[in-house]
Amino acid sequence: MERPLLGGSHLKVDMAWRPRIEMIRARRYFRCKSQSKRAPTTCQHSLANARFRAMNFEAFKNAISSPAIRQVAIHWNEARGSGLMPAWSDIRPAALAPQLPIIWSYQFDRDRGGFTARLAGDRIEQIFGKSFRKLRLADAHSEGSFTWAYAMLERVVMEPAIHRSSGRVFKHLGRSGYGERIVMPLSGDGVLSDGILGATEYHYSRSAAGTSIEIRDTSEAWYSLRPVRQRSPKKGDPA
Repeated sequence: MERPLLGGSHLKVDMAWRPRIEMIRARRYFRCKSQSKRAPTTCQHSLANARFRAMNFEAFKNAISSPAIRQVAIHWNEARGSGLMPAWSDIRPAALAPQLPIIWSYQFDRDRGGFTARLAGDRIEQIFGKSFRKLRLADAHSEGSFTWAYAMLERVVMEPAIHRSSGRVFKHLGRSGYGERIVMPLSGDGVLSDGILGATEYHYSRSAAGTSIEIRDTSEAWYSLRPVRQRSPKKGDPA
């Protein structure tokens, strides 16, 4: 039996070294916000980062086709305020009542590198055919789809970044669902991501008897929440 293409893994990822390195980077990143006496260059760097995040979110929001999914993205952005990512407690179900059927969420264990389902709306559970709550990512997917799904979710939480895709968003029991999906990171401390908030809107492809189902290529786009620092030129570098 095929399982849904929404994410999952049997891989054992050794991530013990990552939290410490990322915490050091994150503390430097938020230095301007946390210090009362701010160096001008540090504050300028913080302001540039804020502008970068705002510009990237606008590009992300404008690329979304589904009005329902766009509202989920807008709420995520409002919930984070001036921070990098919102916490799960910042997400208000009442504000997303019309969109709850298409929303799903994972908790992320940074020490073990595993994803565990937190919840899913009715439309998402219809794909799985069972309760999504506390379902391990590896148990939600076939071995063939797991590698791709895990890599996608891992990049969202580790970079961190927001992700949008459209086209075939899952395949289950020989049926393909087409539509649009967004994936956004959550963070309890506002620095290191510890969860995922996603939304998937889909419809099943219909075809007449004896005709083949149209297979559409999936397109995706990534929007990083942190700018990549450019290395300063060094003596001996080519001009």
